[in-house]
Amino acid sequence: MKKYKNLVFLMQIGINMSLPILAGVLIGKWLDDFFDTSPVILIVCIIIFTLSSFLSLFRIVKGAFHIDDNKKEE
Repeated sequence: MKKYKNLVFLMQIGINMSLPILAGVLIGKWLDDFFDTSPVILIVCIIIFTLSSFLSLFRIVKGAFHIDDNKKEE
């Protein structure tokens, strides 16, 4: 059972890293086409969504280690 829990945790990390970056690319590309600005909005969106992705990853890993620490104390 622990094997599957670890697999789900790794899949959650992968999804939380890739989906925001992909969304940043798509939204940035669409806004660049809409406003006719070359790669400016695309780059800004990629940076913002990548930072949000790393923040989400940090919160997930911090929460996972906090839960493991609580289990060890019991």
